[in-house]
Amino acid sequence: MKNWVMLTAVGFIVIVLVFTWLKHTAQPDELSLQDYLHTDFSGITKIAVRYSDGNQLTIEDSATIYGIVSTLKELRLQKSSTPAPVGFLYYMDLYDDSQVMRYSSTLVADQVTYLSTAPKAKELDSFIVKMGREKIPGLLSGITEK
Repeated sequence: MKNWVMLTAVGFIVIVLVFTWLKHTAQPDELSLQDYLHTDFSGITKIAVRYSDGNQLTIEDSATIYGIVSTLKELRLQKSSTPAPVGFLYYMDLYDDSQVMRYSSTLVADQVTYLSTAPKAKELDSFIVKMGREKIPGLLSGITEK
């Protein structure tokens, strides 16, 4: 009888450990944007921004690209329990020699929503909107910064 109780207890502990491990390895609650996009952002030569009002802006200036990429490298994504919001402020297509990667403040993978919630994400949003408004008159009219 003693062996039966001991075996049951060990089996229960093993099951709990396996489920805990599966939960933590399946999809993390937080990850870096670099891990999410599987890139180190080296070699970005062009960024195409598409705003929610349909306007587009292409960035090929290396200093501006460097500043944006530096911020992107610092971003962390938080797993969200709510569905992805409808609409977007802007998204960016990041071009390097071999691929195109897309960044938006809301990203969805395998039906899981990730949000860029860090202060750096808000700073990036402000910068992208400000830069667009300097080059495109009337950009995002009716949308004010919070």
